[in-house]
Amino acid sequence: MAQRRGLFRIVTPKGWAVMPPGAEAVLWPPVDLPKARALDLAEHRALLPISISVVKVLAEPGRNMYLLKAGRTYMLSASRTAKSSTPPAGVTHELRLFCGGPCDLSPLYFLSLPRGATAVVRGFIDVEPAGRWAPAPPPPEGDPKGGLDILADPQRAKALLALVYDKSKETRKLACDLGLWTPCPGEGPGRFTTAALHALRLIAHFLPDRTEAAEDEG
Repeated sequence: MAQRRGLFRIVTPKGWAVMPPGAEAVLWPPVDLPKARALDLAEHRALLPISISVVKVLAEPGRNMYLLKAGRTYMLSASRTAKSSTPPAGVTHELRLFCGGPCDLSPLYFLSLPRGATAVVRGFIDVEPAGRWAPAPPPPEGDPKGGLDILADPQRAKALLALVYDKSKETRKLACDLGLWTPCPGEGPGRFTTAALHALRLIAHFLPDRTEAAEDEG
């Protein structure tokens, strides 16, 4: 069955877009990656600014692919392409994914941090996803769009990831100021805000299992 063309969100509160093997999608807008990804994914010999304008899911793994071993295992590589929705800021590349079956597009988010986070969360692909996938169910309360707002903001996303691993008073204070932790340190036992939990559940497969539940901190 042919994929329906249009513009579809890369990620929604229901989860990440899933594409079957053989599928290809153009990103709107292209996603800028940190320069180091040019060495990791595209085997360039210099720190080049690269932008992902196309995503392709492979039916078979390619050579010298980058292994991203999270709660799911992904194999990735990038190569030059001459296709883009708009002229990107960096050298135009396509991202190739191999998952041994359908692939969700969540690796694009972590590869792009911090500079490309907004483009991923607010961006589109030009083919209809085969489905949506999220690594954890949503919390029963709160607006799930609040989690997307956090993931789309590089400063808040960075603070949230720091909070997962470091619950020092200073980290919790910053997180409280950014709406990620409540109440603030010194005001009683603390926990992730509901918006933060909505964000965490979309990236739970990239985090230690213990972070899926909030922890109390004084």
